[in-house]
Amino acid sequence: MRKSGIYLMHLSYPPISNQEGDWLYNDPNVRDILKRSKLYFIGQREELLFEDVAHPNGPDGVWVFNLKCGAQICGPLALDFGQLDLPDSIQVELGPKCLKIRALPLHADQEPVYWCTPDILLYQHSHGVVHVTGLADTKPLSTFKLHYVGISKKGDSFSRLFDGHVNRSKILSNEGQIKTEARLTDEVMLFMFHIDDISIQTDIGISDIDEAFGGGVDSIEQMTMVADAEKAFANIMKTHYNRESYDSYPKSKDGLWGRGLDSYAFAINEQLIFQTNTCQIAGGELFSEAEPDLIHVSGELVSLISTPRRSDPPKEH
Repeated sequence: MRKSGIYLMHLSYPPISNQEGDWLYNDPNVRDILKRSKLYFIGQREELLFEDVAHPNGPDGVWVFNLKCGAQICGPLALDFGQLDLPDSIQVELGPKCLKIRALPLHADQEPVYWCTPDILLYQHSHGVVHVTGLADTKPLSTFKLHYVGISKKGDSFSRLFDGHVNRSKILSNEGQIKTEARLTDEVMLFMFHIDDISIQTDIGISDIDEAFGGGVDSIEQMTMVADAEKAFANIMKTHYNRESYDSYPKSKDGLWGRGLDSYAFAINEQLIFQTNTCQIAGGELFSEAEPDLIHVSGELVSLISTPRRSDPPKEH
């Protein structure tokens, strides 16, 4: 019986800029959500902004705006406030980086009943939390230069990134802004992931039934998947700030090597594209028209397999 696995990477929280990460670091709700994340990426893209916003008229109004990322302008777009389940009387704060809605009358230290940055709105749209009219494809606004792939062996990704992370500091010290008048802290983006696995068992004969239903492959812990994913992406993407490219991958002491799998693959189950000087990998949704690229491991062979809509052949390493 052949034993395979597919490991899907999901964002534990929407992408945030380095500046937004600093603001949200002590937010207990965000910290609670991110407890699950052990794998993170640091990337860069021109700042994504709301532009040409039209002030909505009340809780059932429609907010009309554009999204601007460098020369890329997407719009006009519309968000119907009726889908947000807002109170009858609201105050709306609009700016290029954030939408905040508060209930009236206002009270001291009152939290918004709804808020989003442009990237949070993209995330919510792609996950079906809200629907933005006119936004057919989020990927043109969600393509990033990938600087670093990392894991947190102790604690969560957020703690790892903001408690003296050397490479985050190096990126902020050494990289230049894509847009000269922008702040680098607004262009550097943080992606915090968790991993879910889909176990697949094929070529099952009568003699394999007991093994198949008894769990022929031992249950694989989150940190084992995370440790292997870090090595897989660093090996394939050749990120500049990863000191190791794990040339012996997929062989490792703390990953999936030796765990009884004949083959396995990693996929980013999000509408994101990451690029380095040598490589590109696109996320997507498994078993849909927007299939993600795969980092595929079979024995000692590691390949980047592009989705059918891309013509590039798999790359072997």
